[in-house]
Amino acid sequence: MTNPAIAEIRAYYERNTALFQLLSRGRQSYAIHRAVWLDQTVDYAAALRYVNDTIGVVLEPLIEHTGGAGLRLIDLGCGIGGTVIDLARRYRGSLKAIGISISPAQLRLAQHNAALAGVVCRFVEADYLQPPFGPCFDLAIAIESFIHAPAYRDAIIAAARLLAPGGQLIICDDFLAETASAGDRRVATFMRGWHAPGLTHVSRVRQAAPAAGLTPCEQRDPTVGLRLPPFPDRGAETPLQLTAPLPQQWRFSQSLIGSMALQQCLHHGSIRYQWLRFVRQ
Repeated sequence: MTNPAIAEIRAYYERNTALFQLLSRGRQSYAIHRAVWLDQTVDYAAALRYVNDTIGVVLEPLIEHTGGAGLRLIDLGCGIGGTVIDLARRYRGSLKAIGISISPAQLRLAQHNAALAGVVCRFVEADYLQPPFGPCFDLAIAIESFIHAPAYRDAIIAAARLLAPGGQLIICDDFLAETASAGDRRVATFMRGWHAPGLTHVSRVRQAAPAAGLTPCEQRDPTVGLRLPPFPDRGAETPLQLTAPLPQQWRFSQSLIGSMALQQCLHHGSIRYQWLRFVRQ
């Protein structure tokens, strides 16, 4: 039986993915994740590549270690395929990449985008909490998808089970600041609008990792590289108060409300955008 929370996230993306892509400034890169302006980033395209570039820094020594035999990568919540396609194009012939999503609409776009880009990769409809694969991957990535898990511990365990010994897991997503609470009104509005029940503190994820067979080995905080809109308080507070009671079936409206709440949370420091890396024991 499908978890109701998972079914709700699937419905959310089924209804909104095409609009997200239409509104995204990263259409040519098939990216719908956050742009990060760090390391002397010169333009928006480079800011969109920041997360993929950082993954590439991890990938390159792993590819060298495999001797060109084909490093196995899985993207847990691949969206419309942007990261998988970019990495498959960069490391053509050295990477066997699979993306999974619970949204058929996302997968259709991902497959179309891969064909346009001329790269070989696979996209599979699956819940990343119950993936149809064994422990065969050298690298698993979860880019802005971790927070959709109904329980963060389940997400950590499921990801660890996909990794071969010595394999690595990268999570790049929003996390609660250590002094913040999910009961905060802005945080709760963000979680509701973006269907983010897995939002938690980094410390809790790091503490849960060893029980799943993972060792934390790297943490970065690229929050300073996010360019926040110049309306942190008065410009957003009134719309949040007026629109918070909107019914859940107004999915895109809820997403916009969640986005405004996220910007406030980032501005006030209650949410941080974090990069985590773990190694399978």
